[in-house]
Amino acid sequence: MRPDLTSRTDGQGSLVETILGAVGDGIIVFDQSGHLLFANQPAARAFGAGSVDEILARPLSDVMTKFDIMDEHGHPVATDRLPGRLVLAGVATRPEAILRFRIRATGEERWSVASARPLYGDDGEVEAAISIFRDITDLKRAEETQRFLAEATEILNRSLDLHETIASLARLAVPTLADWCIVHRRGEQGHVEPLVLAHSDPEKVRWAEELGRRWPTDEDGRSVIVQVLDSGRPQLFPEITGELLAAAARDEEHLELIRSVGMRSAMTVPIVGRTGVLGTMTFVSAETGRRYGNADLELAQELAQRAGFALENALLYEQSEARGHAALVLSHIDDGVFLVDSEGIVRLWNAAAARLTGLAPAEMVGQVAEEALPGWAEVAPLVRLGSSGEPGSAPIQSLPLEVGGRELWVAASGVAFDEGIVYAFRDLTAERDIDELKTEFLATASHELRTPLAAVYGAAMTLRRTDLDLDEERRGRLLEIVSSESNRLTRIVDDILWASRVDSGRLDVAIEQFDPVAVATGIVEAAR
Repeated sequence: MRPDLTSRTDGQGSLVETILGAVGDGIIVFDQSGHLLFANQPAARAFGAGSVDEILARPLSDVMTKFDIMDEHGHPVATDRLPGRLVLAGVATRPEAILRFRIRATGEERWSVASARPLYGDDGEVEAAISIFRDITDLKRAEETQRFLAEATEILNRSLDLHETIASLARLAVPTLADWCIVHRRGEQGHVEPLVLAHSDPEKVRWAEELGRRWPTDEDGRSVIVQVLDSGRPQLFPEITGELLAAAARDEEHLELIRSVGMRSAMTVPIVGRTGVLGTMTFVSAETGRRYGNADLELAQELAQRAGFALENALLYEQSEARGHAALVLSHIDDGVFLVDSEGIVRLWNAAAARLTGLAPAEMVGQVAEEALPGWAEVAPLVRLGSSGEPGSAPIQSLPLEVGGRELWVAASGVAFDEGIVYAFRDLTAERDIDELKTEFLATASHELRTPLAAVYGAAMTLRRTDLDLDEERRGRLLEIVSSESNRLTRIVDDILWASRVDSGRLDVAIEQFDPVAVATGIVEAAR
């Protein structure tokens, strides 16, 4: 005789109910009017109820208002397209679907494989539907996590451009993991700076960027960003309370603005590389109402870890590219540049230094500077050094340097930093020769000017004397001296101007005839 499981009890209900309560799948039975006839304990838990009686006391439509229902691609699903409703409508006898249920109160999402079977009455009509749903949230989250991380890895490996890499990663996180994603790093001067801010709405991004400019990250240690940067430990805020917002706000206006974001939950994780903490990633839940938990924090940390490797590679590439550009510049500039390390060894000797001194890089690099560069031991102490932290602070000095048996005058300067001293020099030998020629020219010009001036002065003073009785011939000769020597002065001044025109490249040359006897006679007369 087959036992009657529906009539036997275990003190808490029928034996069938006890068995169904022990099943892991949620099971509900509801009729054409939507009234719940049966629910087991897993179903009650899935609906967020503390007990079966709590959900049996309400229509199924009321219970379902707690959720947003979507298909596996995130598209909304109407309640009349659920498997149980399809069974009641006679559309299908055993429909099955993968569904996502978002709990409106918390933003948490659950996944289920839902199926249904009809329950027929004595008249053969469908009286009720048995709906069975198996929770596959953990499986789906694992699949989504792997897919998300695989896509993140592909993005991170796609480019070595620092900003492009981080921006792509932040855009991937929105909206899969967050409504907002912000990446910070500590800049060269130690200040915390935002690298990327992502949201699905570009207008909100612009608004948030302006907010960040008006109220930059507080660096006094209160900021979560600074705390994570300093400690390397993540911070999780399952619920953003009013107290948290008030503590983060700088003033009342700031508080009102960050309240308007509608943050529900947040987490900040460190981006760690081989050299330490490189930055932070902050994930914020707002519009979707998602509440972050430990599983979300683990995913965020895994993402940040991968970002750390990519960010470090991008930084290394950026530094390498900068060094490459610097090396290219050094190879093309006219100034000689060389680096002497803290041990006095030459580590860099650019092409201009080789050209100016005649000493090839192979002769200099790796050698002691004072031994490889003749006279450097005497010159080096005379070069006053600037600071690497103050660009343009290095004073330039003109110094002599004997190289290859010739004296080389250089304009030298140096900048000291942790790894040694960078020296720069420019050949002033030609300029110095020109300066000497200019000095010699001025001396010659002064001498040439004094001779006619003396003649003019002497003739003029003679003409002014009242104690001499000058006849017309002598007076005429004196006036002729004044006239001819004045012309000579004019020619000398013209010659000086002619020299300046040669220097400026604007020389006009005219060829004329002259009487050398007349010129020589005039010189003799002036001297007489």
